[in-house]
Amino acid sequence: RKDATEAVAKQQGRFMMANAATALALAGDLARAQELCDQDAKAFPQDTILNEARLASVRALIEVQRGNSDAAIKLLAGATPYELGAGPNAANLIPAYVRGLAYLRAKQGQEAVREFQKLLDNPGVAIGNTFYALARLGVVRGYALGGDKDKARQAYQNVLALWKDADPGVPVLKEAQAEYAKLK
Repeated sequence: RKDATEAVAKQQGRFMMANAATALALAGDLARAQELCDQDAKAFPQDTILNEARLASVRALIEVQRGNSDAAIKLLAGATPYELGAGPNAANLIPAYVRGLAYLRAKQGQEAVREFQKLLDNPGVAIGNTFYALARLGVVRGYALGGDKDKARQAYQNVLALWKDADPGVPVLKEAQAEYAKLK
């Protein structure tokens, strides 16, 4: 929240604002994330990628945080043609990641795996994206929701092996370790 707020105070470029809004939505500051979305959409109404992919992703993420998975999925319906764009002013598969989260919250494991797998199948688009590493965990969680405990167990082992040198205090790592322990 602090970094996003500082970034917005220093510079208000359209994609920087979308990045800050994404961070704020993930951190639970939904009102501020919505405010930045609205400002960006008003300032750049003709920017298709910004509006159809990036801001739609933020709005969908806000809905996921509120527990409205169906609304989130609907918000991302128009983003699919723009998902594979790469670079600082592109979608970078963020809509697919958020859609995957929405499917997880809706307890639709197979659909979640399909969305997260898009990031893993397109590392040239997503590798520099924070969500690339998290997509691996999303796939695992989708397997677990689908009831395939053996596949989920193996996938958790793979993710945790990749993250073996991560800071042990990172919340998502702790969550993954606890989820894996329940599958043992």
